[in-house]
Amino acid sequence: MSSLAPQQMRTGAPGALLAAAFALLIILSYVGPQAFAPLAGVAGLILLPWSLGVPFPRWRTAIGLLVLWAAATMIWAPAPLAPLRWDQHTLLKLALQAAIYPSLILVAARLSEPQARRTALVMAWGAFGLSVLLVIDALAGARGYLAMTRLAGLVVTPDIGLIKLAQNGCTLAVLFFAAREALRRVAHPSAPLVMIGALVCASLLLSADAPLLATTAGAAAYVVIRRYGRRGLGWIIRAVTLYWFATPLIVFAARAAGLLDLLAAHTPASWAARLHIWSFTVARIAEKPVLGWGLDASRAFPEGIPLHPHNGALQLWLELGLPGALIMAGLWALIFRAIARHIDERPAGAAVGTAVACLATGAVSYGLWQEWWLALQAFAAAACVLMFRWRGDNAAPLSGDR
Repeated sequence: MSSLAPQQMRTGAPGALLAAAFALLIILSYVGPQAFAPLAGVAGLILLPWSLGVPFPRWRTAIGLLVLWAAATMIWAPAPLAPLRWDQHTLLKLALQAAIYPSLILVAARLSEPQARRTALVMAWGAFGLSVLLVIDALAGARGYLAMTRLAGLVVTPDIGLIKLAQNGCTLAVLFFAAREALRRVAHPSAPLVMIGALVCASLLLSADAPLLATTAGAAAYVVIRRYGRRGLGWIIRAVTLYWFATPLIVFAARAAGLLDLLAAHTPASWAARLHIWSFTVARIAEKPVLGWGLDASRAFPEGIPLHPHNGALQLWLELGLPGALIMAGLWALIFRAIARHIDERPAGAAVGTAVACLATGAVSYGLWQEWWLALQAFAAAACVLMFRWRGDNAAPLSGDR
C-alpha cells in the first residue's frame, strides 16, 4: 500500500520497467503461464535496487519465517532432493522467490501517481484485451492457441490446448478487480462488464471451474468491503484464518461420514478426482499433524496425490504441519491488516477481492509452491498497490460502518 513507501521515486525507469513486465505478463499468459516465474524473477531482480529504500514490511518477515520453517522440515522429508537443480529444488526456488518477488510490490508502492496511473492502465487494458481474446479463442475451440503452438514447432493436442487456454482464466480472475478499478476511472462503465462477461463465458465454454469460483468469491469479498468496511474485513480475516486451520478437520469429518465418496459419485470427473485426492491427503495429515511430512512431501505419495493435493490448506498441513499453518495464517492476516490501513479508500475492495480470488483459486487448483502461480500472485498484489498509488478518487469514502 502507499504507506509502505512514503518517499516516491524521482526517476521514471522503475515505472516503465514494471509496465513492461505487466505487458509481458499478459502476452505470456496466452503463450504459456509457466513463463511467469522467469518474468517475475528477472523483473524483480532488476527492480530490486529501487525497493531497498522501503521499510521492511511485516508480511515479508512472515514470508521469511515460512521459508525458514520449510527448510527445517527438509530434515525429516521422505526423500532428500539430491539433484540441486533450479527446476527440482523447491526450497531453493522458494528462498529466491521470497527475496526477489516482493520487489515488484515494494517498487509499485514507490511510484509517483503519474507512473502508477500509466502502469495500472497497461495492466488493465492488457487484461481487457486478454479477456476478449480468450472468449474468441474459446468459441473457436482453441484454434488460435493451437495455431500458435504449431508455428512454434510444438505438438499440442486439441484437448491439451483447451486446458492450456483455460489457464488464462485464472490470470484474469486475480487481475480482474484491480483492472476493473482502473478501467472504471478512465473508460466507459461497460468496459469492466465486457471483461467479466468474457471471463465467465470463456470459463463456461472451457469447463474451467477455478476462474468462476475465484471471481465469485472475490466479488463477494468486494461487496462485503464496500458495504461493511472495516467490520466486513474482520469477518474476512476470520474466514481466511478458519480456512487455513479448519480445512483438514472439515475434510476429515466429511471423509469419516462417507460424504466424500458420496459426492464423488455424483460430481464431474475433475471434482471426483479432487475429492479422492483430498480424502487421501487428510489421512496422511492425520499421521503427522504437528510437524508435517516435510517440504514437497506431496510428491512422495504418487499413488494418492498427483504432484500436489489441489488445495493450499491441505498441502500446507501435509508438508509443514501446525507451525506452517500458524505462519501462513499470520501472513495472510498481515496482508489484510495492511489493506485495513486504507479501508476508507476505494481500491480497498479491489485489494480484498484480489486476495480472496487468489485464495479461492489455490483452494481447488495448483500447487502451493508452483513458481508461476506465486509469480502471478506477486503481480496481482503489485497491481492492487498501483491502484492505491494512483490517487484519483481514492479519498472518496466507502459506504458502510467503520
